[in-house]
Amino acid sequence: MAEIVLFGETRPDDCYGSDYLSELRRILLRYVKPRTRAYLEWGVGLSTMAILQWRKELSLDRFFSLDDNKPYMAELLPQLPDWSGFRPFTIDLRGTAESDRDAGLNYSTLPLSFGTKFDFIFIDGRRRMECAFVASLLCHRHTIVVLHDYRRTRYQPILTLFKIVEDGPQFRVMRLRNNLLIPNRLRNLPRRLMDPAA
Repeated sequence: MAEIVLFGETRPDDCYGSDYLSELRRILLRYVKPRTRAYLEWGVGLSTMAILQWRKELSLDRFFSLDDNKPYMAELLPQLPDWSGFRPFTIDLRGTAESDRDAGLNYSTLPLSFGTKFDFIFIDGRRRMECAFVASLLCHRHTIVVLHDYRRTRYQPILTLFKIVEDGPQFRVMRLRNNLLIPNRLRNLPRRLMDPAA
């Protein structure tokens, strides 16, 4: 695994602990790979680089990755492997505001405009509770949702949306609760979320 250099400082692949990437890889191969096609990630960084490097082994078709920090993304993106299926987005936490009645899509809600459900959703960035709610709208019955730093008290309400599959040293692996699975949930969203130009 390559190191990432950000603003002149090297960030080694074990900066979040020696088991960060190995645990992520194990989760992806154990729970996600058989049904892998589309990934969504909030929080770009080492995980992004690793997933891009593992994309063939994971049978990955599309990988949407979001961050809110423009200078960070400008430094990071040139260091990531080039791949046509990678869709990085930089969008602020608030979103655009044309008036006080419509704040538009933001960091947490932008994936609602992608028009797809995801096989794997990784929540490792800002606004994790908001991201978890949006993730619940983008799940099918086999979707795996992974939360980093899951032990924090402020993240425990996520369990009203998701059931625990596994708690590991770095990540909580979850699935959407069965009573929240609604077929074709995306079709019920307002049209302008699916097509912002509408």
